[in-house]
Amino acid sequence: MSKRLRDPVHGLIVFDTEANPVDRLAWRLIDTPEFQRLRRIRQLGVSEFTFPGAVHTRFAHAIGVFHVARMLVGVLRREMTRQGETPDEQKCEVALIAALLHDLGHGPFSHAFEHVQQARGARKRHEQWTAEIIRNQARRIRPLLEDFREGFTE
Repeated sequence: MSKRLRDPVHGLIVFDTEANPVDRLAWRLIDTPEFQRLRRIRQLGVSEFTFPGAVHTRFAHAIGVFHVARMLVGVLRREMTRQGETPDEQKCEVALIAALLHDLGHGPFSHAFEHVQQARGARKRHEQWTAEIIRNQARRIRPLLEDFREGFTE
């Protein structure tokens, strides 16, 4: 069975959760509280006050990045195969999941919030928060990634 999301930029994005293990993992990751919180974080910070239509979220952005990365990996696979090379599927999968999760650590108002934090002496950037969210064993992301990785060894 496939899952579908309608993206305002990319149109229909399909996740083949039956046949494609990466799509299945991506869908499970999207369903975590850590990822769902991105629905409340604006992609363009406070731009919507000047541009009322600028209401994109980090949630939609991350899914769009995953979609574009999946298309690019498809092109790389096709071109490598055409040239007689074998794509490294594990690296392709890591790239796709990294594309999906790249913004997990963003705070409210996106980069604008980061600048305010830094002005108040905070040392962490959203990339560091993202890494902490992914690595945290008590959260839902890391166990899903570890379960997927164990599938490589079976």
